[in-house]
Amino acid sequence: MSKIIAITGPSMVGKTTLTNSLKKLNGFSVPKHITTREKRVDDENGFYRYVNVSDFNKLKNNNELLLYSGAGNRLYGILKEDLEACLNKYENAVINISYKDIFQYNLLEYQKILIALTFHDLQEGIKNRNSITNRKMVYKELLMRIEVAMFDHKSYFDMIKQYCDCLIYTDDLTEKEVYEKVMRKIK
Repeated sequence: MSKIIAITGPSMVGKTTLTNSLKKLNGFSVPKHITTREKRVDDENGFYRYVNVSDFNKLKNNNELLLYSGAGNRLYGILKEDLEACLNKYENAVINISYKDIFQYNLLEYQKILIALTFHDLQEGIKNRNSITNRKMVYKELLMRIEVAMFDHKSYFDMIKQYCDCLIYTDDLTEKEVYEKVMRKIK
């Protein structure tokens, strides 16, 4: 049976790093995610399909999106057809979801594993990751990401903990240790 590995967590927590490790080392497939926001410096090449708000809303209204969230001109989603193409090719797919996607995620009729990555202290964790990566954000963007992470954590984290199969504090572990912990859960 096809399996979806969903990875969620705040900005800079290591979602993309884990997704790439799973994709590269285990043959998991990653469907293209879509967004209406502008391309950022730290976006992984090929991860997003960039669309305008009108096109995104058409996809949503036509029930073509598996999951979707966001507000204003910062909308995010995954097309059902992209997920199906991945599952037909590899059987297992890795998706990145926001905390806000948890309600829709729970309704998906697939075998699912939810991996929640986080920091003990969100503000410090995001700042520290920003300082040690080559994705250094301008201060305004960093503050916005911290603000969104704090709001989402307050609003959704208790529910995420309730539904997740594996909760990992990435500030305690190396990338390799995070990967190994996830692999133990997936198998």
